[in-house]
Parts: sequence; C-alpha cells; structure tokens
Amino acid sequence: MTSSVDLAHQSAQQTNGPAHRDALEQRRQDRFTRVEPRGARTFTGRERAQMLLDDGTFVEISPLRTAGTSGSGVVIGWGLVDGRPVVVASHDAAVASGAIGAVFAETVQRAQRLAIDQGYPIVYINDSGGARIHDGVHALHGCGGIFTNNVIASATIPQISLILGPCAGAAAYSPALTDWTIMVKGQGQMFLTGPDIVKAATGEDATADEIGGSALHTSKSGVAHLEVETELEALEAARDLLSFLPSHVGAPMPVREAVPADPAAVARLPHVVPEKSSIIFDVNDVLDGVLDAGERFEISPTYAPSVVTVLGRIDGRPVAIVANQPKARGGILDSKA
Repeated sequence: MTSSVDLAHQSAQQTNGPAHRDALEQRRQDRFTRVEPRGARTFTGRERAQMLLDDGTFVEISPLRTAGTSGSGVVIGWGLVDGRPVVVASHDAAVASGAIGAVFAETVQRAQRLAIDQGYPIVYINDSGGARIHDGVHALHGCGGIFTNNVIASATIPQISLILGPCAGAAAYSPALTDWTIMVKGQGQMFLTGPDIVKAATGEDATADEIGGSALHTSKSGVAHLEVETELEALEAARDLLSFLPSHVGAPMPVREAVPADPAAVARLPHVVPEKSSIIFDVNDVLDGVLDAGERFEISPTYAPSVVTVLGRIDGRPVAIVANQPKARGGILDSKA
C-alpha cells in the first residue's frame, strides 16, 4: 500500500525532475519571444527595463504570470542602477496595447510593495491604453490599488515615471502621483480621453499631442518635468536623476568623487551679479561657478522659467537649488513658480 509520504515523494519527483524543468524552460522561452512593438515604439517592455538597468542585472519577477494566453501586459523586476537596487515596472504595449487588467494591476502592485518594503526607488515605464474593458470593475479596483501605493510610496521612496507611449484614462493618473515624470516628444502622451472621444463630445478635431503631449505637460500643466527626444534619452535621464537621490527617506545621499567647478565660471563669479538690481543677468552663470562641473539636472526647465530648480553636486555631495531667474520676467514669483 502506498503511503502519503510516498505519494508526496513521487509528486516532488514529477515537479522537480528534468522533464518538468525542460517544460518550464520552454514556457519561459515562449513567454519571452520578442513581439515587435507597434507604431513609434522602438523597444519592447522587457527591453526597456533591461536598458534602464546596469548590464546583466535585471531580475524579472513573476515572468510566467499571465492573464489568459495574452499575458498581463506588464514586466516587473529589479536590478541595479550605478550599483544600487532599483525596482522597475514596464508596460508591454505589444499585449492588448498595454491595457491595465486585473492581473496587470496586481503585478504592478507587487512591484510597488517590493520597492516600499525594501526601500528601493521604483521606475514606471508607461505605455498603456488605459483600463482593460473586458476586466470591468476588477481592472478599476486594481488601478485604485496602484494609486494607493503611489501615495504610500511618495513619503518613503523616489518614484519616477517615463511616458514612452500614449497613456489614456487610468494610465494617466499614476504618473501624476509620482515624484518625477519624463516624456518623449511626439511619442508619449497623457490624457483622460483620446482625440476620438474629444471629437465625439465637443466636435473639435485635436491630435493626441495637443490634448496631452509632452509640450503641453512640461510647459503648461506642469504634470511632467522633462521633455526628451527619444526613448534612450528618457532612460538615461532616469538614471541621471536617480544618481542625485537617496534610495529611501532614511538612506544616505549618493556621494561621488568631487569634480571642481568650471574654472572659467568660477573666475566670472565676482562679476556675474550686478550691483544694480535693475540689470538683468543669467542665474545659470552663478550655478556654473558653484556646482561641480557636469553634475547638474534641471527640473521643469520650460515650466515657470522665472525660477530655476536644479539638482547638482558640491564637492561630490548632492544638493537641490531653487533660484530666481532674472533673465525671465525679472525672476518674479507667479502662481506657477
């Protein structure tokens, strides 16, 4: 008579034997088959995540988690950026246009919980058509969970959103709740409803860029903080931004070897600020003489230009600078500034 122990042993052999491992590997290969992105998209969700991180460090979480045969539409995992752990959630627009379904939302929430619990920064690579209609209220409930975690994380870890494709409806809310948003010109948009619905409701013809393009959000609404030309620039900007930030609220600042400020800019410092306040000067000339050479990241350069907000380094230590810009409207503080 076969005992329960024998049955358990047989089951373990079946699930851990060579045949099972081969089947698992085949599933992974099938799951990872490259699906060519559509439209202006250059890379897949998985490739974007890998390119963001240091070479060979990306570790995917829940790679076999699917919603039916088409997958969850998001790739999550963690890796290193300049040797520091970072969590990434990358939308896969090749699966249902990256629409947010119940499994998609649950997967993103898992990445968020990992980042919050471990104290790691998280980067969201957004390219989604909004909530998945077929999942109904389950998709909306999942979106609410993502937004809740955005708020929880905002007090503890850095959150960066990259907008690399159209983000409609529910997909546009999460980036607005994160700390920094970077958009690709002509490719990334954020809006609640697209051009077709706008035309049906108002009769007006408007392009996706006019409704929610990078120029609108970086210069007028202020929802986004930086506009770049390509996906590669967006990924590199995220890495650059992370280099100035601690991993979490209690972590030390990332200190680098000090790089002297530009000697020519330092020599000009005594003459930059005029004695008369009526004379206009460029505050960037002051920053060039104070900050370490090449160590500078400007936030919202085209929004409220009368104020300059910069992350930089002094003697290798990260600093944040907010400065009036006399060159733009006399450096006034208006509602945007």
